Amino acid sequence: MCVECNGRSRLLESRYKNFEESLKNAVTDEEAWRIFHKLSGEASGAETKSNVRAKEEFAKFNFSEDDIKELTKQIERYRSYWLEHHLGNRGR
Repeated sequence: MCVECNGRSRLLESRYKNFEESLKNAVTDEEAWRIFHKLSGEASGAETKSNVRAKEEFAKFNFSEDDIKELTKQIERYRSYWLEHHLGNRGR
């Protein structure tokens, strides 16, 4: 969900907060799917609206080594959430 929050998405921040809350609370796989789907959909919409080219834009941020570690940690949380709630099996 690496998209610069530039104010074009009114829902991105609240969708992310919902995701964060779901990490702290037990949620069903169905609830987790809705939360993750809404977050990823909003992030994708924000990315599309700003015509982001992922690799090019990512490089422009000039992330420090600590920033990269934090982003890696966040990605691992998304991955763990995805696996824990079987989100890859949805719609099959």
